[in-house]
Amino acid sequence: MKLSRLNANNVRSNLLVERPRYRVILWEQIQPGLSSPPAYRSHEFEIEDADAPEVIEWSRGQVEKYAGGESVVYVVVMIGSDTCLVRIHGSDPTQTVEFDVG
Repeated sequence: MKLSRLNANNVRSNLLVERPRYRVILWEQIQPGLSSPPAYRSHEFEIEDADAPEVIEWSRGQVEKYAGGESVVYVVVMIGSDTCLVRIHGSDPTQTVEFDVG
């Protein structure tokens, strides 16, 4: 973890998103143990009207439904007309660089 002091005056916009949208991707391993590297199928959901801990808890509960599954939770951020995802929980098993966020 890297820690830096913050200057609150260097923020260009104080737009506060009270109820963000979240994207949850549940990864189901297809035929566990039969392929190397493992193959996955995604199940994707968008969640609104919830707080981050509630969404993370929901995603953890859903993982049990999928064999060898993992979950990743993103906050959906619109920058102009582009939809951007900010990962706040989990790791994507299809990425070659591991970086777990919680």
